[in-house]
Amino acid sequence: MAVWNREYQGIGITAEDRIVRILNDDALCERLKENGRAEAYRIALDVKEYYQKLFGGEVSISAKSLACEIYWHYLIKVKSEAIEKKWGKKKLTSWLLKHMEIIDCGDFKADNNRWLWDLLAIIFPVNKKSVQRIKEEAESLVLSKTEMNETQGKH
Repeated sequence: MAVWNREYQGIGITAEDRIVRILNDDALCERLKENGRAEAYRIALDVKEYYQKLFGGEVSISAKSLACEIYWHYLIKVKSEAIEKKWGKKKLTSWLLKHMEIIDCGDFKADNNRWLWDLLAIIFPVNKKSVQRIKEEAESLVLSKTEMNETQGKH
């Protein structure tokens, strides 16, 4: 059973050599709800940072390819849930939901469909200004929490 690191705004991330996994749960869906593609790109950067800290080197997946895979797993999950809510459980939606639970991302040697995500990443639009704004908001949140912890520590 995987141990999920949740230090990146509550999103479950785990990794092994050449592979990163992201838990496609409420925490991820909440982050992607408003600025889906830009937020997926930001999460991809977080995942790559996590891997770097864990293994001391980069995972050989581009941030854009990783963002594309994260976003499409999220979107398929949301659409499948909407279909089930409206028309009940179906074999296809149940199968899709099971396969969307964990976003399994590996480099070319570890992931037989990396080529697909790399190809889709070519046309995956990411608004760089949105990514920068999201990054600044996240940094501001971290600073606010740090200041709050320091204030509480003084009392």
